[in-house]
Amino acid sequence: MNRLEGKVFWGFGTGSGMGRATALLFAKEGTKVVVASNPGNGEKVAAEINAAGGEAIFVATDCFKEADINAAAQAAFGTYGKIDVMLYQPGIGHCGSVIEDDINEWKPVFELNTYGPARAVKAVGKHMKENGGGSIIITASISAIVPSTENACYAASKAAVNQFIRVAAMDLGPEVRINS
Repeated sequence: MNRLEGKVFWGFGTGSGMGRATALLFAKEGTKVVVASNPGNGEKVAAEINAAGGEAIFVATDCFKEADINAAAQAAFGTYGKIDVMLYQPGIGHCGSVIEDDINEWKPVFELNTYGPARAVKAVGKHMKENGGGSIIITASISAIVPSTENACYAASKAAVNQFIRVAAMDLGPEVRINS
C-alpha cells in the first residue's frame, strides 16, 4: 500500500465498472485522484475515496467534448499542480454488418473511442513530457486485433486507438510511457 504516494491519477470514465475499480485501487495506493466522469456516479466515486481516507476531486466530463477534457485537465493542474498517471477508459460499441451498416452511426463511436483519448493525451502529454515524465493508459480492445463479424465500427475505432498510441509513444517518449 501507498506505493504511489504523492502521485496524481487523472481517470476518465472512472464513475463505474473497470474505471471505478482502477480509481479506487490508485487511491488505495496513495495517489490523489481526479475523477473525470459523468455526474452522479463520478461524484459517488470521489466521495467514496475521500470517505476511505484518500483524496479525490470530481470533475464533470463529457468525453465527447474537447472543452470538457481541457477543463478537467485544468482542474487537475489547478488542484494538484501535476498529473502523473492518466487513464482513458470510456468506450462505446456499435454493431452492424459492413454491407448493411449506416456509416453515419460510426461517428459517435469514433468520437468517444478514438478522438476522446487523442484529446486527453493532447491535454496532458506536453505537461508530462516537460515535467519529467508520466504514464498514460488507454483502454483498447482485442477487437482491434481480432475482429469478429458485425463489429467493423468498434474494431476500426479501437485499431485506430492502437495506432495512435504507437505514434504518441514516439512523440512523448522516453519521458512519458503510453500503453493500451
